[in-house]
Amino acid sequence: MSGEPLHQMNPTRRFSGVVDDYVRFRPDYPKAGIDLVLEGMGYPGMLTVADVGAGTGIFARQLAQRGSLVVAVEPNEDMLSACPPHDRILPQVGRAEATGLRDSSVDLVTCAQAFHWFEPEAALREFYRILRGLGRLAILWNTRDADDPLTAGYSAAIRKASDNHPAESRMDEGRGFEESALFINVREHRVPHQQHVSLEGLIGRARSASYCPTAGPRLTTLIGELTTLHAHHADAQGNVCMRYVTRIFLADPAPRS
Repeated sequence: MSGEPLHQMNPTRRFSGVVDDYVRFRPDYPKAGIDLVLEGMGYPGMLTVADVGAGTGIFARQLAQRGSLVVAVEPNEDMLSACPPHDRILPQVGRAEATGLRDSSVDLVTCAQAFHWFEPEAALREFYRILRGLGRLAILWNTRDADDPLTAGYSAAIRKASDNHPAESRMDEGRGFEESALFINVREHRVPHQQHVSLEGLIGRARSASYCPTAGPRLTTLIGELTTLHAHHADAQGNVCMRYVTRIFLADPAPRS
């Protein structure tokens, strides 16, 4: 399993059982990161965005709050049904490799915590097809900050519980957009981010991962380790701070022949 590409590990259905935890406990994205995604694109309210692999709409909602019209493209109907209603979000069942959108119909394609689940070449061809010529591709990951003791302890616990599942450690490998002839001017930004959670939130954050055990001794051990970790780091309000580095990759579509 360790060498199998992530897009072959049932990416469409694997999150069906964790929707509630995903909605409640997954982090959002930093304001400064959204500023970078939208920088230089004009008035956000004039933009049409395809948020691909939208999941439960975390990033789609943040874009819609800026005024953009967001098509939330997601193949898992359970996840998509959890996307909160918003007059600037249009839910659409579709895959990264086949969004169902028209040619040259969007100004911006975003993928937040999702690109590693796509077949990269087919997805990039689809993004290129639906983007307008002066559009932009934005790919984001919240990566856990290994220099923070609480966050590093969380990472060690979830890796052990998942038996080092490749989805835990290989999120941003195989970044095909960096070598693709379809996209140029690739640049990376890194923005610090944080998430304050209770003990319930820390455990729920772990259980929102598709590779987290759902029952049995590994789950019991994980909960025990996270409980101990929380006790060591909690503030007076009973919260701990998960720290992330949000990595943002921006790219422009290559000129069309």
